[in-house]
Amino acid sequence: CAETVFYMTWGRENGDQQNCANWPPVCTYEGMDDLLRERYMMMAEMNEGIVSPVGAVWRFLRENHPDIQLFASDGSHPSPEGSYVAALSFYTAFFRKSPLNTSYNYTISDSIADILRNSAHEVVFNQLSDWYIGSWDPIASGAIELGPDASPLLINSSMNATDFFYAMDGGEFAALTTDSLTLEVAEPGEHTIRIIAAKCDVADTVSIAFDIVLSTPVITAHETIGIYPNPANECVSISIPDSFIQPQLSIYHSTGITMLPKTPLNNNQHIVDCAAWPAGVYLVSIQSSNAFVQRRLVIE
Repeated sequence: CAETVFYMTWGRENGDQQNCANWPPVCTYEGMDDLLRERYMMMAEMNEGIVSPVGAVWRFLRENHPDIQLFASDGSHPSPEGSYVAALSFYTAFFRKSPLNTSYNYTISDSIADILRNSAHEVVFNQLSDWYIGSWDPIASGAIELGPDASPLLINSSMNATDFFYAMDGGEFAALTTDSLTLEVAEPGEHTIRIIAAKCDVADTVSIAFDIVLSTPVITAHETIGIYPNPANECVSISIPDSFIQPQLSIYHSTGITMLPKTPLNNNQHIVDCAAWPAGVYLVSIQSSNAFVQRRLVIE
């Protein structure tokens, strides 16, 4: 359950003069700092780690508060102010809490410490996802489809997790050990499934609401709905077979939030404007008087 954290360092105050002749990009602070940032971000992504972006906070301070000296006299190692910035960055990366929480100033004046805390808050805490902080956390996600015998089939599409659990209609959770599970539903009407996706001490939960009409027939492969494009980013086209009688369309975010309430469809194709929707996994649900189907939609 250990997590790798990459310590993004900073460019030297006047660049790497020893290697400048052989590698011009490192001749300046900006050039060296750009390369360091790029490499640390690459390593974090390749290793599914997170970044403590100390160098990025230094860059912000150099551009917005150039009077604060972050370097020691050698132009490479940190001054007390630079070390304090590093501590703030690591605190925020480790605990995902704002560095404004601390009142400890080390050996730094109140006014300078406030600037350093606010800078770390802006660069790190306000942009956690930019540093992959939380990017590898479990994401609970699922969908309900019709199985071969017209029974509801729970599809587990959760990510970044090792353990999965499910509960139906407020019941107790049970282990979910397969990617799909046939649900036993005795009564028609609306039901709710909750999925927990967990890894170590981090977990995510999603609720999926669905309607069941016990007399619903099996939907054959050629009668399924079409979703294009998928993934989508601006709009998505949803096509409905002619065999669906009085179909209604609804779309839910993987967190359970209704993005499009039940909407009667008057033709075989419906265009949904999703440009303002946040990126994530969604559930497209079609309920008609003779069929029920749900499909996964990804918004980028």
